[in-house]
Amino acid sequence: MKKRLGLNNTAFWIILLLVLLVAFNVIAFFIYQAANPEGTLSVQLWNYLESAIFKVITASLILPIILFFLENRFKVVENMRQDRRLKERKEKEELKEERWECIEQTTKIWNQLWDLTSEVIYFKKDANKEPTIENLLIRLRSFTPSAEDVTNTWSHRFPNLPPEYEEAFTMFFNTELDSTETVAWCIRQANDGSDTEKEEIIKLQDSLKRIVESINFLTHHSLINVLKRSMELLELKEANKSEDRQQDIVLEIDEATKDLKEWANAISRQDYKHNKPFSFIDNPDVKDFRKEYQKLSEWMLKNPGKDPTTSRGYKKEYANFEHLFYKIPHEKTGPWYSKVFIKHLANWISLECERAKLLYWAVEQQPSE
Repeated sequence: MKKRLGLNNTAFWIILLLVLLVAFNVIAFFIYQAANPEGTLSVQLWNYLESAIFKVITASLILPIILFFLENRFKVVENMRQDRRLKERKEKEELKEERWECIEQTTKIWNQLWDLTSEVIYFKKDANKEPTIENLLIRLRSFTPSAEDVTNTWSHRFPNLPPEYEEAFTMFFNTELDSTETVAWCIRQANDGSDTEKEEIIKLQDSLKRIVESINFLTHHSLINVLKRSMELLELKEANKSEDRQQDIVLEIDEATKDLKEWANAISRQDYKHNKPFSFIDNPDVKDFRKEYQKLSEWMLKNPGKDPTTSRGYKKEYANFEHLFYKIPHEKTGPWYSKVFIKHLANWISLECERAKLLYWAVEQQPSE
């Protein structure tokens, strides 16, 4: 409102001065004409325009008109600049809020998975209360698209994130999800209620507990911290500030991402070495399929990026793999992780977690300089 009043006030004075300029010159001309009646009107007007009185009146009024005009012009330009600065500031604030929202959504989806795994860890089938194990399995299946929605926003909010970061996050998330699905599925399949069966479920739940706690300890802080540092880096770049700090953050992100990727690769290797595909089916066709699956895995490790369906050296073998795959009774396959692998993974990762804790503890015990 003040800006508008300022512009109107300036325009008012410009118009008033122009009116006065014309009025004073008209009055002065009539006076000049009365004092100099000789000659035609055009001669009188020309002589008046050459007179000192015209120059004095015009000069005394035209200067403030020019000053008011320039002031108005500068105000308009300054207002435009200020509006542009306000718009840029608003866009930066909105972008910052969107990035924080993305970080919060990432934390939220991770915490939701933690809560769901906890429900499976402490689930008792004979407690006869909600939620049922079927409800938990349904919620588990809905988690993958929810996590994908969150990770898909990273490329827009944090374009500086290394691709290995998303790969690592996906591995940790899927490991928890697949482990939880296996334990929940085993709980659902338990029928006889014998002491042996109950003991087996308790062992699986304990294994899941160790898996989730270990992954959370080893990765959760780094996963969220990388997003925060990426946000800080983007803000510094956008503001053209502190190149030294930018370089420090880049190194911090790279180091954390490298560490996360190493953990993800280690889990992947354990899966490859110790998990048995379609472990909940045991018939000759599935056993033959597992052998072909192992052969295909080894071939693809030696030939990364190659398509086994078109490669001469493996086309025939893949046809056999495909044939055996179609013979599997998929309605009985169950989850991807086997019970044996869940127990192995729990032992391996909890040991790695304890080793990492001791490493951190040893560093913290060193005297500060």
